[in-house]
Amino acid sequence: MKRILIACAALTLIGCGDNYSEYNGIYTCKIGRLMNHVAADRGSEYYFPLGTAKARMTFNNGVMIINGMKSGDYVGHEMTLTALPVAQDGRKLMFKYDDGELSEDFSPHDGIATITIGNPRNDGIMQRLTNCKKE
Repeated sequence: MKRILIACAALTLIGCGDNYSEYNGIYTCKIGRLMNHVAADRGSEYYFPLGTAKARMTFNNGVMIINGMKSGDYVGHEMTLTALPVAQDGRKLMFKYDDGELSEDFSPHDGIATITIGNPRNDGIMQRLTNCKKE
């Protein structure tokens, strides 16, 4: 009985919730060229130098850090695991942040990281990194 109580206490202290550690690491990703050109044309601070093909992204405990943008590194918000395992477009969204104006998502299984600010169809921007592979 004591062993069970000790095991339960240990699990409570360790936590069984959001385990991001298996996805933590540095990823090399392909930059979406068209979206990057649109972001540059719209004067966004969130674009890569034109002609850049790849970017590095660090994922650490639910936060994306995207290196190499024109204005410096993009440091994201803490994302949470999505409640639904599959998004409306069929992709598995593993991690997501959305405050209504800015959204971020990262799917390690699909190798896709996306940042959306505003409505990209109007004056907003979107950056999509694809083919993200852990180094």
